[in-house]
Amino acid sequence: MEQLYIINFRENVNKIPKSITNFPKLTLLALYNNNITNLPQELGSFSALETLYVDMNPITTLTPNINPLRKLGTLGLANAKISDDELKNIKEQLPNCKILLQ
Repeated sequence: MEQLYIINFRENVNKIPKSITNFPKLTLLALYNNNITNLPQELGSFSALETLYVDMNPITTLTPNINPLRKLGTLGLANAKISDDELKNIKEQLPNCKILLQ
């Protein structure tokens, strides 16, 4: 599987299970509109991940879990709770990644 969508579960999904590592070839992970507050450390092992959407989640931090994602080209953060300092850190760690805030 290369694409996984976990969307619109709102308060019913508040974390991503560690078993997500069963899909190491993911290129797209969409987690729109859930209640996710953080991403599992295992996410950093997805070396093929190109697109990650965590829009509309109360997530406050992504680092250091996304720092190893060197192929990440698009990161959706609309209506997430990412601080300006965290956003700056993400931009420094992933300078070639387009960050979508809307």
